[in-house]
Formats: sequence, structure tokens, C-alpha cells
Amino acid sequence: MYNHGMSNGEVDLVHSERDVLLRYLAKHRRLMVAALDGLTDEQARRPMVPSGTNLLGLVHHLTGVERHWFEFVFLGASIEPDMAMSAPPSASIEDVVAGYRTACARSDEIVRGCTEL
Repeated sequence: MYNHGMSNGEVDLVHSERDVLLRYLAKHRRLMVAALDGLTDEQARRPMVPSGTNLLGLVHHLTGVERHWFEFVFLGASIEPDMAMSAPPSASIEDVVAGYRTACARSDEIVRGCTEL
């Protein structure tokens, strides 16, 4: 763990645990978005498993997961996030990724505002 400037040599667990969480989330979010790099809309929507799940649907679902856990569960906001496993047909890859990044930025803001973990 890191000593974030505490003069008594103790570790600031809230600060360091928050940093670990944010780094972990950022890494996995980047990997998920990177899976869509260079794909056409058809390729991003192609089911690759028997359940019919596809990469674009996973990113759409993860947008709802971010909102569910950080806004609904953690903050107690009165929202009903879209947890569908498929992206709307009218949504482009760019639209879905932009929505995901917006939800992730909001989640990070919530984590950074947390004084206890």
C-alpha cells in the first residue's frame, strides 16, 4: 500500500483502496471497449455463444451494471437502469461506447466522493 503523505507513517486506507478500485475498474473497462476496436456493426452484434450474447450487447449491459451498482445500490438513487443484454438496433457502436464511458465516468465520480470504503 502507498503512504499518501500521512506524517505519522500510517497508510491512508480509504485513499489507497479507492485508488486500487479505480485502477481495477479502468483496466477492465478499457479491455471491454478494446474488444470492439475495428469491428463493424454487424461483427459487434454477431452472437458468439448459444445464449445469443454479443460484444455490443455486453457493453450495453455493462452500462446498466455501472448505473445499477454505483447510482442505485451505492447512492440509493431512484433509477431503473437498462440491464438488457442487447443494444438497441438503432444504437451505433459509438453510441453504446459513449454511453458506457459516461456511466463509467459517473461511477468514478461517485467512488472519488466516497469517504469510506
